Amino acid sequence: DYGIPPTSIPSVDPMQLLALEVVSDAMKDAALGDEFPMDRERMSVVFGFSGGLGETGAQYATRSELTRLMGEVPEEILTRLPEWTEDSFAGLLPNVSAGRVANRFDLGGSNFAVDAACASSLTAVYSAVMELESGRADAVIAGGIDVTQAPFGYLCFSKTQALSPRGICNTFDSSADGIVISE
Repeated sequence: DYGIPPTSIPSVDPMQLLALEVVSDAMKDAALGDEFPMDRERMSVVFGFSGGLGETGAQYATRSELTRLMGEVPEEILTRLPEWTEDSFAGLLPNVSAGRVANRFDLGGSNFAVDAACASSLTAVYSAVMELESGRADAVIAGGIDVTQAPFGYLCFSKTQALSPRGICNTFDSSADGIVISE
């Protein structure tokens, strides 16, 4: 679907595929199907994303470093990681998600991703409002993309003692003792 050849799907990070699905659902919910009531040339896409690469990108990074770290890598390990193709680079970039959505839904406004750490989704919405207030767009699709739940992120937050040992964040409360990773 969405003009992505089936042979390219394994090279595309799930965040990009989910973005296409969620935007399709949102446009249907808003009754913005083929009978589009507004100028698609003036519709923008802004996504918030933080944390670097998604799951597929992290697997490509692992594959690219194994030979340097280990020398010869056993084939049974390599078969568990995605194989580099001409689609790999575009398939792992978070900013390509907004571009894929703009392309597949024929939207001609701005399309970009913002990274503001834990405020990336909020920053995307803020940027969308700025697109509207400035008159650069008549409509904007905005939201956050984050499907990464790998051990690396938990390790980063736990080693900095940012995670709540109780698993409860208690935002703005005197008993707050850290964050809880979620979306």
